Amino acid sequence: MNSRSSNNIFIAIGLILLCGLIGGGIGEALGQNFKNLGFLKQSAVIGMTNPLTLDFKLIAITFGIKLNVNLLSLIGMLVGLFIYIKKCR
Repeated sequence: MNSRSSNNIFIAIGLILLCGLIGGGIGEALGQNFKNLGFLKQSAVIGMTNPLTLDFKLIAITFGIKLNVNLLSLIGMLVGLFIYIKKCR
């Protein structure tokens, strides 16, 4: 794998996460401010409820990931993927 393809992977992941974050924020804002759009702020939690901790007495390392995904964050991720395919490839 050359450095250009590894940079493209980081750009793709960053763009998808950024668009998902923006979409999730918009979904939360619309769901809180408009009663009829309350379904937009409902989210599904994906990930670990209790993080994994490795304690080596000298250092402790904790691993965990948790995603709160709502409808507009999924749409935002798809938009980010579409932008990446159209512009960066």
